Amino acid sequence: MNTKFTVKNFRSFDEEGATFEIAPITLLTGCNSSGKSSLVKSMVLLSKFIQQMKDNYQKNGDCCPQRYPLGVTDVKLQLGNYTSILNKGAEKNGRVSLSYAIKPLQSDKEFVVAYTFTANKADRFNEGWLAEMTIETTEGNSIFHIIMEDNNVVLKEYNLKPLKNSFYYFSMVRLFERLRRNYYDYDEFGEEHNGMNEEEAQETLNKIKNLANSITANLSQKEYDDHMLWILRNRRNKDIHYQLSDKDCQNIEHVLRYNSLFPLPVFEMLENVSKTDTRQTVMNLNNCKDEDVNDSLAIILDDFEKSQFETLLDYFVAKENKEGFSADPTEKRYFLWSQVDPTWHSNNIFLKIIDSISHYIVNPWWNMDNPKSFTSVRKISLDKTESEIDEFDKDREKQYEEELANNRKILPFSFVYETLLRHSIYLDEQFASSFPNNAAHFYGEEHPCRKLFRDYIYDLLVSIMLPEGEFDSLRYVTSSRVTIHRLYTFDSNDEFGKLLDNYYKAKRNYKGHYKPDTFLNTWIQRFDIGHHISIKNTDDGLGIVVRLHDTKSDKKGHLLADEGYGISQLMSVLLEIESNILSAKTQDDYANEDGKKKRIDTIVPSTIAIEEPEIHLHPKYQSLLADMFLEAYRKYGIHFIVETHSEYLIRKFQTFVGKHNNEPDEGIGEDELSLYYLYSPKDEERSEGEPQVKKIDFNKDGRLTSPFGPGFFDVADDLSYQLLTMKIGG
Repeated sequence: MNTKFTVKNFRSFDEEGATFEIAPITLLTGCNSSGKSSLVKSMVLLSKFIQQMKDNYQKNGDCCPQRYPLGVTDVKLQLGNYTSILNKGAEKNGRVSLSYAIKPLQSDKEFVVAYTFTANKADRFNEGWLAEMTIETTEGNSIFHIIMEDNNVVLKEYNLKPLKNSFYYFSMVRLFERLRRNYYDYDEFGEEHNGMNEEEAQETLNKIKNLANSITANLSQKEYDDHMLWILRNRRNKDIHYQLSDKDCQNIEHVLRYNSLFPLPVFEMLENVSKTDTRQTVMNLNNCKDEDVNDSLAIILDDFEKSQFETLLDYFVAKENKEGFSADPTEKRYFLWSQVDPTWHSNNIFLKIIDSISHYIVNPWWNMDNPKSFTSVRKISLDKTESEIDEFDKDREKQYEEELANNRKILPFSFVYETLLRHSIYLDEQFASSFPNNAAHFYGEEHPCRKLFRDYIYDLLVSIMLPEGEFDSLRYVTSSRVTIHRLYTFDSNDEFGKLLDNYYKAKRNYKGHYKPDTFLNTWIQRFDIGHHISIKNTDDGLGIVVRLHDTKSDKKGHLLADEGYGISQLMSVLLEIESNILSAKTQDDYANEDGKKKRIDTIVPSTIAIEEPEIHLHPKYQSLLADMFLEAYRKYGIHFIVETHSEYLIRKFQTFVGKHNNEPDEGIGEDELSLYYLYSPKDEERSEGEPQVKKIDFNKDGRLTSPFGPGFFDVADDLSYQLLTMKIGG
């Protein structure tokens, strides 16, 4: 897990909250009741919440977070109910906010997804339910804002402008990959392959070179590699919306050529035409017999000639950038927005957002002097009556009348787009054929390039809201994880019993090259516990016997219950790691080999949060825990969030950082490790200016960049000094 996680108004954290940079290995330490467990438990809650959404999406293809409780009543977490998790300074109806940052492969931007929860009076268990959700870029640009009203999803606003360039860059790479694959297929199998003759092959090669230059100029190598990796992983994924047909490739070429999501034939015909000659050229090209379109076209040309822009394309794109990518449904006038009540269609958030992008009001004041002449075209809910529709039309007509004067002064993008679109449809039969409706009866069909943008947004939302290998795979191991028994059962109320059940299932379903129990038995030996472990059902099937064997030939062994409490606690951590290894998913990836990229399989990272793994362990073993965590991360892709009070564990990681600086293949880099010290949440118990949460970085030699709070490393030094002074005094 590599993310920034922010928690607000949850237990120890007030409404200002705290943000944590979660690295592959994250260490949390500090005084008691400072918020270490609060952080981990808030992450576990969000993990379970996202997993519910993900399970439903994989089963039904929809995303409805309002259906699921936050789940604070989970017995394992010992949180009580929603009221119990609120910060003491919060209002009675306070809201808890949990958010994370994510950088999807198909975008050059990083996003922050924030879920805000509140109590629901109808829920007698008081588990907490979604109140609102926002998605914004890390630069602070809001993308989507969704709220819950009467158990309905309401999309308050969206702003897609920050995603326009992301779509362009990704489309460059997608088109580049598609053309390059076609070209090299041609080159390998002969000049007639795929119907491509030598002239077409040369044209394709020129496009490839031009795209390569554009990619180099606009994307870093890392961004290009990320885009290609997404394409690789999703090439055979039938659930992906952004697929490229041959026609789509042509549309993408037009999008990139004109820097617009609404490229029109008229722009191509006006290339190299001066501003003074634009009107005459358009009129000469005009094949439209619709007087309303011609009148509207004249109004647009008047406005263009008065503008600062030298070409009609620049004039169009400027209006598109200003108005074509955002909407606020509380306003009366907006573009690319479903005209119906935003709650009518579905409570599926993905559909809610995508509908708002793809279906829009036709706002063509075809005769600007007679606003009543417009035709109200929209999608209408089946449960709306004719009288409601008539009333809706009257309201819209009144709105147009009120805004007519302003619209004549500042032509809205919707008017410009619809007019030029109709003009282009009459002008170019091939372009008209790309729409489902006949050109003469065209009403508000989605532009094919806009559809590609909508499909891109859909896949982006899936990556952002249902991330693979992030919060959906967080396991939690508590400090009271094992109750000593001589005979265990798969008891759902016993944490160790559930762990054994997970281990059994993972081992039974595992199919791969890894030999089960390799990690488990290796570390049983490293901790001097024995040679290997055996976990077997009793003959009558009523229980599970866990035995440790001192040697390879030791058939009988001895019960885990006969070991000390610390070893039993350690065994639960080892079993959790082993279960994660056995249940890990794989994904396509690239590796560099002799200067070339080679496709390989890699493990989708999973995360284990562990509360005080050092409990009841000898200092030597506390130090050895760091080696165990590092190997699990390096070999098996498992990430860890560790709550600890162990000086030995932290010191060992410091040595790993220093070792990595001298031997890059050893130890761990400072960018792979996060260390946080948490102070008391009470202001009066902290030094002036001291934050509740302090991130402590590592120097390359392993030393810490700032000291811990009092009562940690300094205790051993103080005691040593006292002993030294007493000896001198004697």
